[in-house]
Amino acid sequence: MQRKSMFTYISSTRWLRCLAFMCCLLCVQHIDAQDYVVTEKAKQKAEIAKAEKANRPKKLVYAVEKKNFFQKFREDSTAVINGLQLNVDLVGAVQSMLSENKYYEASAQLSIKDWFYPTVELGFGTTDFHEITSNTYYKCSAPYGRIGFDVNVMKDRHDDYRVVVGARAAYTSFKYDVSVPDAVDPYWGGNANYEVKDASCNYLWAELLAGVDARIAGPVHLGWTMRYKTRLSSSYKGIDKAWYVPGYGKDGDSGFGATFNVGINLWDFKTRKK
Repeated sequence: MQRKSMFTYISSTRWLRCLAFMCCLLCVQHIDAQDYVVTEKAKQKAEIAKAEKANRPKKLVYAVEKKNFFQKFREDSTAVINGLQLNVDLVGAVQSMLSENKYYEASAQLSIKDWFYPTVELGFGTTDFHEITSNTYYKCSAPYGRIGFDVNVMKDRHDDYRVVVGARAAYTSFKYDVSVPDAVDPYWGGNANYEVKDASCNYLWAELLAGVDARIAGPVHLGWTMRYKTRLSSSYKGIDKAWYVPGYGKDGDSGFGATFNVGINLWDFKTRKK
């Protein structure tokens, strides 16, 4: 009797283990099936959303993006116009002491939410140059102006430092004198004095620039820009070409330039008064 009961107990224990194992196996399969269903549903939703985005009209997408941009612009608590900076270029002042080509330049910049900077630049250029090789004298002086903008590309636009890219449209109208004493006549031969006075020129060019600006102390700023210049149009009356163009430099299809500015932000004085 004892052996039989022991055998019966062992057999029942095995059945219980088998039953428990089968239950665990069914539970795991059920969980896997649920995960599969959830994953398939997520994939279907993602495919539907992708198809809807692809079928959405481009104008509607642009309108949504545009709306989001202006929402961010309005949500910025900074005043729309929150800066007026006056700058003086030091490169021209230094060049005027070292070269016959002299120019003096100043600029004014408005700050729109520390992001967009409408800019006006005014200057005066002059030269009284004697080229020894050809014995040519060239003289001119005139004001020039530029108008354009800078864009702050820093992620934190309200920082004391900014990195900018920008563009300018520039124009000058000037008169110049050219003289070549004892010039060789190419047709008749011999020497003759060649002289042109008050030849006039209108010059239009564009500039692309990149640079930095930093607040040094209080309202004082320092900054520099590198510029690529390209001529858009020019008209001469009296002679084919001007040797020097105020604000542009030596006449040519393109050229490079640079500025190093010292500036005062007038908005800082207004903020301190408040």
